Amino acid sequence: MSICTQESILVNSNDSASSYIQMKSMKLLNMVLLVSVPSVFIVFGTVGNLVNLTVLFRRAFSKKITCTAITLRFLAYVDLAVLWTSVSRLFIMGLYDFDFRSTSLNVCRTHKFWHFFSLTVSNWTIVLLAFTRYIRMTYPFRVHIMFSQCRIYLALTVIFLLAASTCLVYYKNYTE
Repeated sequence: MSICTQESILVNSNDSASSYIQMKSMKLLNMVLLVSVPSVFIVFGTVGNLVNLTVLFRRAFSKKITCTAITLRFLAYVDLAVLWTSVSRLFIMGLYDFDFRSTSLNVCRTHKFWHFFSLTVSNWTIVLLAFTRYIRMTYPFRVHIMFSQCRIYLALTVIFLLAASTCLVYYKNYTE
C-alpha cells in the first residue's frame, strides 16, 4: 500500500469520525432543544393561562362581565389548546424520538386539524379583541351599542364555526 492511499484512508477515517461526532452532537442538541424549550413553554404557558382564568373568574370580574373579559376568557382556553396540541408533539418527539402523526393517517389528520383549528381560532380571537379595543377608542360612547355580550358571543361562535369549517376542508383533503 502506498503512502498516498494510507493518507487518504487516514483522512477519510478522520472525516467520518468527525462527521459521526458532529452528527451525534447535533442529535443531542436537537433532543435537548425539543425537550427543554417545549417543556418551558408548556409549563409557563399553562400556568399563565390558568392565572388569567383565575383572575378573570374572580368575583370582581363576575359581577359585571365586559366584552373584553369574555374574549380574554375564550382566548385563554384556546391558548391552552394551542399549547397542548402543538407544543406537546414537539416534546414527545424530543423525549421519545417518536412522532405520533406517523402512526396512521387518521391520527395525522386529527392532530393537524386540531393544530390548525386552535391556531386559527386563537389568531382570529386576537383580531376580534383588537377590533373591539379600536372601536372602544374611536367611538367611546357607542361601543356599548355596537358590542353587547350577545354580539361578542355571536362573534366568537362565528369565529369558532368558520375556523372549524376551513380546517375541516383541510382535514378531508389531506392524503399524505
